[in-house]
Amino acid sequence: MSQYENVQAIISVGAFGTDATATLKWQQATDTDFSDAKDITARSAIDLAEELPGVINLKATELDVNGGFRYVRAVLT
Repeated sequence: MSQYENVQAIISVGAFGTDATATLKWQQATDTDFSDAKDITARSAIDLAEELPGVINLKATELDVNGGFRYVRAVLT
């Protein structure tokens, strides 16, 4: 993230099955393997709606840079 001021993830899921849900959130890590991944609590996870895109933004200033975290990923569950 040192080269970027902010990033954006855009996710679209199709039709949901019975009682299905989808959530999109940000995680941060100190290495590219995400072996120590943790959620970015400054940004709340969003619940996705069926057949509609979900968009989440993240500013570089929201990372735990003092803890050495510099890699981010969007996680869909």
